[in-house]
Amino acid sequence: MVAASAAFRLLPSDIRQRLAPVLRRIYHRQIASSMPQAAAQVDLTRPWGVGVFGYLTAESGIGEGARSSVLSLQAAGVPVRPINVEVGAFANTEASFAVADSADNPFAVNLVHLNADHAAMLPERIGAANYAGRYTIGFWAWELAEFPEALIPAFEAVHEVWVPSRYVARALSRKTTKPVRVMPHRVVVEAPAVVSRAKFGLPDDAVLFLAAIDFNSFLERKNILGTITAFQAAFADGSTKAHLVIKAHGGASSFRTPRAQLLEAVGSDSRITVLDQVLPRSEVTELQAAADVFVSLHRAEGFGLPIAECMALGRLVIATDYSGSTDFVTADCAMPVPYRLVEVGDTAYPLGGGQRWAEPDLGEAARLMRLAADDPALRARIGAAAAERVRRQFSGEVVGAGMAARLAKIRAGLAAG
Repeated sequence: MVAASAAFRLLPSDIRQRLAPVLRRIYHRQIASSMPQAAAQVDLTRPWGVGVFGYLTAESGIGEGARSSVLSLQAAGVPVRPINVEVGAFANTEASFAVADSADNPFAVNLVHLNADHAAMLPERIGAANYAGRYTIGFWAWELAEFPEALIPAFEAVHEVWVPSRYVARALSRKTTKPVRVMPHRVVVEAPAVVSRAKFGLPDDAVLFLAAIDFNSFLERKNILGTITAFQAAFADGSTKAHLVIKAHGGASSFRTPRAQLLEAVGSDSRITVLDQVLPRSEVTELQAAADVFVSLHRAEGFGLPIAECMALGRLVIATDYSGSTDFVTADCAMPVPYRLVEVGDTAYPLGGGQRWAEPDLGEAARLMRLAADDPALRARIGAAAAERVRRQFSGEVVGAGMAARLAKIRAGLAAG
């Protein structure tokens, strides 16, 4: 099953999107009948601590989430072993993060950063010996308001679930009696000593707007095409006082891929730069710091890590006022964009048919872009408030304390029988 999943991810993205609805129906019927069961008894003779499993060397949001958990637990003084899970779908380039030499988890708790659709593969992905006799916590990302019926069997594979936002917690809690706890991502970003736009081929004399897209995700959810539309409406006179850079990766594919759609939307507009490449974490931070404004006109987010990272750097954020990012994107420290709810297309998001998500008001987004471009004092004021909000809410110490407190309750409950 692992090999089949990896092979599917390597297909061109346009082919994946055409095949996905049928293959998902087959896959979810299969996993519903073969779901592993979380250990009935936890071996409490093992040392108390956490083995964190995830894509710890991958440049991806789910990889960053796993690294966040490791660092937060360490900040709280919880014994932790970071165990890398290899996967072919992401670029494994985050070599600066130290992972364990061995895949063995010596501790009584597993924290597994693999989503619900991979729950049937838990024993394979983390090792059957690690799965047995452990208290297994799944850290799941989900981005729609309803958790799908097809994934409900995944709850059988874990003892409880941690999620990054209240939005995700509401979606999951309606479908299970098992504990669902909000454990946000740690967001600690050190500003680079030197910021050079020239390094990325970007103009020094323009207000720089930044947006981001991972083509392994779905173009419709991130709504990058909407961002391009809003930017071009905001500066319809052709003014070069503003520039939009779209940080992308995962775009190597074939005809009519999301990348092709993106480039078609950009067209010949020289005020828009597409950087389609994997960058090491340090250079991603440099690019974020080089920007004046981060724009996320998403239709749904489980958390919105790039949004929070740019806020941590003191950047003004313009973002859809919907889903997981609303835990920290508020009018006192950002520019929320109003929206209306629309239907999710059958191929727009996995298992999203029949659900609804946000359609941001692009006219209002364009107005906010113009306002941000014209008022550097406003950018500085809101950016400073954003950095303080993230520091107060998402430091390693704060997030780690929440994790440690929950782990203490789990330990007490297991000891009491």
